[in-house]
Amino acid sequence: MLAGEITSAARVNVEAVAREAQRAVADGTAGGLNEAAWIGTFYGNFFANVNLLGLLFQTFLVSRIFKYIGVRGALFMPNSAVFVRDAKRLVAFALHHRMVSSFDAQPLYVEAFPMTEYSMYGAVPLRTIKEALLNLKADGRLHRVKMLDLTNCTFDGHIYNTRRVMEECLAIKPDLIFLWDEAWFGFARFSPFLRPRTAMGAANDIETWMQDPNSVAEYEKQQKELGSNPSDERLLETRPEQRAT
Repeated sequence: MLAGEITSAARVNVEAVAREAQRAVADGTAGGLNEAAWIGTFYGNFFANVNLLGLLFQTFLVSRIFKYIGVRGALFMPNSAVFVRDAKRLVAFALHHRMVSSFDAQPLYVEAFPMTEYSMYGAVPLRTIKEALLNLKADGRLHRVKMLDLTNCTFDGHIYNTRRVMEECLAIKPDLIFLWDEAWFGFARFSPFLRPRTAMGAANDIETWMQDPNSVAEYEKQQKELGSNPSDERLLETRPEQRAT
């Protein structure tokens, strides 16, 4: 599984946890866990405590505030992001890491591009994702990649070209599954400008194009230009056409 977007304060925390995991394993205090298992256990316990704290706040503090200001009823939705907002993508990173480690998946993390002048990180460059896939293909391990997990839009407001990401990755691995975390992007469904950049909007556009007879001609023309065995560099520089089915 490929996963992206560790940024800002999240990066500091992740690196600190990784160092602590290395120290625990080296000192023999990790309880028989390896570094990956230690990190997964740490984040699982961390968010369990965060959500417990959120529950206590909601039950004993927020309810009293609502009563004081005259609110008669409210919908309770636990959200750990409220309590670790300063950690930005730490929430998504740790939650997704815990999710994949819980069913013994093996995540491979790819780097987002730094924007140091703004003290933030952007999205993961498409070239970085494709390089990771092509490197795995060269190592004979591409078959082990099942899913690509990306945050759209990111906590810092960066939006992917979702259609292009899916098209170019599917050209390398046609059965790849995409998990787009759009927890902060629900409003895009109501914007004609932003809707094509959502996961479902892009998927709909791809499906529509693949049903267009012109897609066959464009696909076959590009395949002829690329040849039967294009180099990795050629694949990195090419935006593939999708073939109608």
